[in-house]
Amino acid sequence: PLLGWECRDQATPDNATKVVRTYMQTPDAVDQSLAGISLRLAAVEGDKALFNAYQQKFEASEIPAERSRYLTALGALRDPTMREDALAYALTDKLRAQEMFGLSQGIASTGDAGRDRLFEWMTENYDAILSKVPPMFASFMPFFAGGCSAERLAVAEVFFADPERGTPGALKQLAKVSEQVNQCVGLREREGAAVARYLQQSETSPE
Repeated sequence: PLLGWECRDQATPDNATKVVRTYMQTPDAVDQSLAGISLRLAAVEGDKALFNAYQQKFEASEIPAERSRYLTALGALRDPTMREDALAYALTDKLRAQEMFGLSQGIASTGDAGRDRLFEWMTENYDAILSKVPPMFASFMPFFAGGCSAERLAVAEVFFADPERGTPGALKQLAKVSEQVNQCVGLREREGAAVARYLQQSETSPE
């Protein structure tokens, strides 16, 4: 997956697209362990046509695992317009209560830009989101601030400081998110330059 997402090795998304075509026509013909990652890799540079195709397959399926694969891939399209379409779709009645978070997972996988927009969307639609999910899910909302951004975490800490949002469960989860983010930020500061050099070398090295 790293070859297709970060190094932009063209063979990887090309192969994923072939797998996706087969899977969408004959799901049983594809190893299920490859289906999800192939759907997401094909979405890296996906367009509205692919968005619509994933959406149609998602809505037509009654198999939870298959619905999850298409929904996560739907969120993985990196085009900002498609991201906004996915976020709007998350609040429709087409999704079951728990499926909203599968779509969020796909958006979060698109990098810092996706995570930032996802967190912003959560703060803008906090009440609407909670109205669509079981009450127990409220404590997990701080996970929208996860990732590797100290700035996003700082905003989340202020957001959940509001007594109406900072329930005991939410504050407990926020502490876990804070630990994860701080560890990621520390690792990025220590190793980020070396990783960037490695990825650059991978892109420019001859075959």
